[in-house]
Amino acid sequence: MDIGALVSAVCDDLADFGGAVSYDCEDGIVVACKRVAMKRAVLSLIENTVKYGHSAQVAVRREGSWASITIEDQGPGISEAELARLLLPFRRGGGEEGEPERSGHGLGLAIAHAILGNHSGGLRFNNRQNGGLIAHLSLPTFAEVT
Repeated sequence: MDIGALVSAVCDDLADFGGAVSYDCEDGIVVACKRVAMKRAVLSLIENTVKYGHSAQVAVRREGSWASITIEDQGPGISEAELARLLLPFRRGGGEEGEPERSGHGLGLAIAHAILGNHSGGLRFNNRQNGGLIAHLSLPTFAEVT
């Protein structure tokens, strides 16, 4: 499956419903994946970014034999302690002093992480230097899947 096309379609759908999403997705990066599962993971991550980070800037690039997807926001970022717990089930980012209570059950990121892991990929988060958060997704390209 062309991962750039899948991510572009998810971004278009979110933008059609008023989400502040911009994207730049390289075409022709083929990964072996379960389409519905991968769409769920990507959608969950971008929806969270728009919901909690106010907007999402999404990019898909080839990096050697890997597909790289980055999702950046303009939100406040989160503490280093929270970063370490972000992928655990039933954990929600934020909830620190002065922040509003977050909705949801804290499963979306854990499910996305599991989906990427089941596809020999990875998911990690970092704070951006000038504020906000960036999610890094990686998947082996089709030629590298055994």
